[in-house]
Amino acid sequence: MNHNQGSSYTGLGLVREDDGEVRNVTVRSPGGNEQPLAVQDYINREVQPPLNILKCQHGLPYSSCPPTPQTQMLEPCPFCGSTKVEESLHGDFIECLDCNASGPMGDTSKSAADLWNGARR
Repeated sequence: MNHNQGSSYTGLGLVREDDGEVRNVTVRSPGGNEQPLAVQDYINREVQPPLNILKCQHGLPYSSCPPTPQTQMLEPCPFCGSTKVEESLHGDFIECLDCNASGPMGDTSKSAADLWNGARR
């Protein structure tokens, strides 16, 4: 697909799944909202920057980014009880996708998960 003007979305980062695959790219929509976009749609819409320039949630180039198994070890949200919790785009805090609560910022993904899990005690 060839677009004369390119995409109105902006690529923010890749999230490598536990199985090592990247199926979605986090993008900023024209309205300023962050949302996932399937990799093939990202390519077809010619979103910038190119995939090979984007970094993963650990701030590393895609080729060096490890899977993120710690997301399976997160406690439910201490505010609403939801299990829909995940690491932020940069991995420095944990957030609830249901009530939008966020945990304290950590220096690393592991410390952010530890802080989030400690909030339930």
